[in-house]
Amino acid sequence: YAPPPGYAPYVPAVIYGMPRTLPFKEEGERPDGYRLETQMSRRLIVAGSIVLGSAWALSALTAGTILSEGDSGSVSYSPLLVPVGGPFITLATGEDVDFSDDDGQVTGTFVLLDGLTQVTGLALLVAGLVANQKVWVRDDIPRTASLHDPEIVVGPTGGALRVRF
Repeated sequence: YAPPPGYAPYVPAVIYGMPRTLPFKEEGERPDGYRLETQMSRRLIVAGSIVLGSAWALSALTAGTILSEGDSGSVSYSPLLVPVGGPFITLATGEDVDFSDDDGQVTGTFVLLDGLTQVTGLALLVAGLVANQKVWVRDDIPRTASLHDPEIVVGPTGGALRVRF
């Protein structure tokens, strides 16, 4: 609908149709309506967090299950609760986690793969935090988020917490 007579047309605060970010290219010119910023690689951070977190969660759940049984040899699996280094400590100190017999080979292989997966996830996470990339960001997007302070009200009969975004 058109605005009523005497009123100016509505101008949106967001530039519609233009992407939030554009990739930075050395040979290109500055696009109109964009500013240059440096950002961490979100894809590597997300991938590393998922790989590391899921491998460690599987390792910790396995260790918790084995430790809850309370066998005498189950204590050797407690290092699995430690992220990244735990599987390798378990390989060195575990009773049933050696490559000398068939059962130990299977268990040792799973623990070794778990440790390598956790190291891979940590490497991806660190690479994402360290590797900065330049991107063009739209000018209408604020540089920092504007959050209001939470309001806490305490009265004689109750209280309230109000947070505005």
